[in-house]
Amino acid sequence: LDSNGDVIIAGHHQVSGADFDIFLKKLNGANGATVWTYSYTGTSSFDQCADVTIDANDNVIAVGGVDYGAGDLDYVVMSVSPSGTLNWDDQYFFGSARDFANAVTVDASNNVYVTGESNAGANALDYYTLKYNPTGGILWNYRHDGNGQDDSPKDIIVAPDGSTYVVGESYRGLIDDDDILLIKISTGGT
Repeated sequence: LDSNGDVIIAGHHQVSGADFDIFLKKLNGANGATVWTYSYTGTSSFDQCADVTIDANDNVIAVGGVDYGAGDLDYVVMSVSPSGTLNWDDQYFFGSARDFANAVTVDASNNVYVTGESNAGANALDYYTLKYNPTGGILWNYRHDGNGQDDSPKDIIVAPDGSTYVVGESYRGLIDDDDILLIKISTGGT
């Protein structure tokens, strides 16, 4: 819900054939009528929204991935204004493999924190976390490799002291044998 009690929903919708785009929709909290719909074009493949949050100015922040095919997914982060127009967006990629944003949160200053999984080559998937200022400038980024296998963050929060906590799982190489992996990132991104 935004500060007016309006509802934000997010997901992806089929545009045509194999083309899926990320969408955001704002619904009137009193009667359910559509206030606006925003569609992020991305690529002509399967683009996905994984998480959404709302900052103190009612900007909608959504994250997920855009699909360039052949296993090449890139992080996508977008901020959409209270009236349904794009404020800013960013895509992150580390080579031509899987980079997917799983979770997003904001702090009291409307800075945006995004975490997801990023393929670092030999170390498989790592946690990759970014902090953006309210206008989309990157303030810091942090990569964490749990144990040399696949790591997948699931959630992110910012503590009152500005520290960032990311939690998810770290694969140990055995079937159904993932560890819980919790990391703390300092206010400066280390």
